[in-house]
Amino acid sequence: MNLPYLDHLTAEHLCAPVWVYDIVGKRITWANKVAVALWEADSLQTLQARDFSGDQSQAVEQTLLGYLERFQHGEQLDLWWEISPDGICKRVFTRLSGIHIQTDQGERLAMLVEAMHSPELLNNSDIPSAAMAVLFDDKGQLISCNPPFTRQFGDAIQNLKEVLTEHDAATFIQGMGSLGRDIRLNTLRGARWHHAEITIKDAVLKQGATLQQAPHLTTHYALTLIDIQERKQQELEIAREARSDFLTGLMNRRGLLQYMERFESSPCTLFYIDLDGFKPVNDTYGHSTGDQLLCELANVLMAQPGQKICARVGGDEFVIVFLEPSPRYQTEAQAHQLLKALAAPRRLKAGCEVRVSASLGIASLPADAPDFPTLMVHADAAMYEAKKQGRNRAVSYQPGMESWLRRRAQILHHLDEAIADNCLALHYQPIVNGDSQEAVLIEALLRWQHPVLGPLSPLEFITVAEESGKIAKLEAWVIARACQDLPRLRQRYSARIRISINISGANMVQPGFTDNLLQTLTKHQCNPSDLLLELTESILVPVLEEQNPCLQQLVHAGFQLAIDDFGTGYSSLAYISQLPARYVKIDRAFIKRLDQDKHTLLFIRDLCNKFGMCCIAEGVERESQRQALNKAGIGLQQGYYFARPQPLED
Repeated sequence: MNLPYLDHLTAEHLCAPVWVYDIVGKRITWANKVAVALWEADSLQTLQARDFSGDQSQAVEQTLLGYLERFQHGEQLDLWWEISPDGICKRVFTRLSGIHIQTDQGERLAMLVEAMHSPELLNNSDIPSAAMAVLFDDKGQLISCNPPFTRQFGDAIQNLKEVLTEHDAATFIQGMGSLGRDIRLNTLRGARWHHAEITIKDAVLKQGATLQQAPHLTTHYALTLIDIQERKQQELEIAREARSDFLTGLMNRRGLLQYMERFESSPCTLFYIDLDGFKPVNDTYGHSTGDQLLCELANVLMAQPGQKICARVGGDEFVIVFLEPSPRYQTEAQAHQLLKALAAPRRLKAGCEVRVSASLGIASLPADAPDFPTLMVHADAAMYEAKKQGRNRAVSYQPGMESWLRRRAQILHHLDEAIADNCLALHYQPIVNGDSQEAVLIEALLRWQHPVLGPLSPLEFITVAEESGKIAKLEAWVIARACQDLPRLRQRYSARIRISINISGANMVQPGFTDNLLQTLTKHQCNPSDLLLELTESILVPVLEEQNPCLQQLVHAGFQLAIDDFGTGYSSLAYISQLPARYVKIDRAFIKRLDQDKHTLLFIRDLCNKFGMCCIAEGVERESQRQALNKAGIGLQQGYYFARPQPLED
């Protein structure tokens, strides 16, 4: 503060102590009544007459002179300080700033002190300690200190190196920035964190020297210390939490990347693990059960042999970094053992027994990547390749795998925009009566022509939607668009035509799926009987095994179901009697082999008839196939022979 004088009238009426200290003259030049009382003085005049030079250590003197230099640059300081009027120790919180005063020698800069004090502050352990002032030379030799320093470090300290935990005096000084630094120091109570600031004094007299003894002038340092142990512990705990996964106690992605920086490009092997089938556990048994499962699986990772780092880098994604290189065959063997351990059934507190598998990608440094962040990307790409190959397996990275990961990221980036802006399209392919070739059903097939990525395979972007949790939004668009198109489809084909729509298992098992579907139909004035829902065996069988009620909910709501790609997934014979389906779509692979094998087709027909299901033959491309299917009594047929999928023209 740069004022010609203090407004005495205003300051006099303040409840807080305020005084002006002439640092050069070592006297208090003015104080309000509260400050006079704080300093145990009878009057302002008595206080002004007090000479502080006898009570002031060199350390405090040089520290205050350092403050004066900072005041000249407009700075102000907030810190706890200790004063001892008449030998009475008092702790005050002070705001220190510069103020110009008039003296017999003219105007000069002094220190304005605005204070807060209460007797309870002195012994309150929650209140930070008062500022500690220390004066030492360039060899670290202590010259002077104030009482708070002595209480914290003892009265036997002779050199700064005795309190430093990690540095010598020279290194400590060199590492001091303009804003000071936080450092751990050895105190009487053990190592504690302090904030340290240093002011360089180029010409400070040694004890007992006079101004005429110029050779005794040397560089000294005024050090101010503030005990910040509690605050620093909180900061470190927050930082630790920022680098750790709260649930499992493992590192998180950020913590892992920071930790691996210390190893630079040292050889290591990384397992990137993504759980298969974890989401249904959460949805069926609740998040607390899912959390317990994650913790148990984290323990499985930690139990792996070898020097390693484990991290949880996503909801159900984990990483193990093995810091000791090992042969590829040994790494792959360990990966398979880990997959076996992760897939073991587990009985959780909720009384349920759950089982999940995992997809695992393997990459090594430096063979597969130049640095650790790239290694993470390559192992992640190998993990996605494991998923594409059927899950519950380990795949080692091969060059080029990451291109799919980049493409996946691009698809994911544009997916929301494509849904919102109606950049997707439905193409329709009829399911006909093989004799009359009249359309009985119309299958809606999703298409996406991206302006940059080109035509995207439905399998590709639907897989991305399922893995990213966007499948519900995507299928909601499909169902709404199909309902909008139904009146025009009926005008073109027949008034009784229905739309067949493929449903993702990841979406169907979500709570509220049936209710949301019914709301969409109501909004577009459609009924459950207007739709046929197609689900693959790979969706239906796990739902039956987990006794998920979603299938019965759909049937009770009035929807008819079809088993898609029948015969290519699970052991159909074991489950077909339990599936509440009205139709079975025989996979095109059986139709393609009709000339070599008709018996399998007839067996499927008889099996479906036994359970009251109607067969639909997919992939009909030739007249001979149509005739053979008609002869076999499979009247509902679909394929390029009748029509290719086409958009509904405006």
